[in-house]
Amino acid sequence: MGYQGRTPPSLVPHSFQKGEAVPTDELVEEDRFETNQTTVAAFFVYSGLRLVGLQWEYGVCTFFFANTKPLQNLFSQYIQGEARVEPQGFNNATVQVKKRMFKARDEADQEDK
Repeated sequence: MGYQGRTPPSLVPHSFQKGEAVPTDELVEEDRFETNQTTVAAFFVYSGLRLVGLQWEYGVCTFFFANTKPLQNLFSQYIQGEARVEPQGFNNATVQVKKRMFKARDEADQEDK
């Protein structure tokens, strides 16, 4: 299945027009990749990439990774539907990412008080 070599429109980095939906994954700088998709972040962590930061803002958690060649290859596999995972390992990575996400949310909530 997958996207058969096509990038889903919601994931294509590009310049945005006012009122246009911002994609959920983008190359922000040459050295940084960010996503607000928990499953993408969990897949990267599962694959051995280091989550270098995250930010909770306006009810959305953004995950930051170093923009490396391995990340680009993994992201390509992910969006093309070619990514393969061991279910328990992926579940463990998802739990790890969500723990960090909720911790960031709680810290952001404390700052707002």
